[in-house]
Amino acid sequence: MTARKFSISVPEDVAAAMEVVAPGEVSAYVTEALRRRQNGDAIRATLAEQGFSEYPLNPEASAARVTAAHVREGVRSRAIERLAAMTGEPAAAVRQQLDGSASAAGW
Repeated sequence: MTARKFSISVPEDVAAAMEVVAPGEVSAYVTEALRRRQNGDAIRATLAEQGFSEYPLNPEASAARVTAAHVREGVRSRAIERLAAMTGEPAAAVRQQLDGSASAAGW
């Protein structure tokens, strides 16, 4: 894979966080962060296609919405399949991880 070089400016708090990354690993760190962001964007797009709205980050409100409403199994299955395809993980492993996270959160 070919690599391209970029010069970027970041806020002080981001720069401070990047200083703890091992020398020579910053590119890999930033690449992983961007790929995670792309995966998140793809997941949000899938959910939007299924009629779900995006909400601002608010963990308490998110927990209340999850408790009050359940995602239809078909929608959940399609989201799991898409996430599995994006991450290269088997769908069963993704489902198990999500179920474990939900259980740990008390959902």
